[in-house]
Amino acid sequence: MIFRDYHNQFYYFSKSVTLETVQLMFQGGFVGIECDIILMEGQDQTIVQTIFPEDINDLQTFTLKEPVSISPTSKLEFKFKHSSDFYGRVTVYMINFGGRPE
Repeated sequence: MIFRDYHNQFYYFSKSVTLETVQLMFQGGFVGIECDIILMEGQDQTIVQTIFPEDINDLQTFTLKEPVSISPTSKLEFKFKHSSDFYGRVTVYMINFGGRPE
């Protein structure tokens, strides 16, 4: 039996920022091909955007539809819902955040 589950990654910011872009680099063949970017503030969760990375090794840039304010008390979750790998594995080599301090 093959068990496929979401892959979640959480990111915390030590200062308040406005997030405008996200860059991701995967290992080809192990790409999270559908990903919800979720802002979590206490018990509140808001899906900021759903992105669809390509199954390639290149650095991919995703510009958010609306800039997102992130405080030190909130966190950003990346929920990879599907993988290009048969077993559901996701390998992230690099993640970069673009934006500005508040």
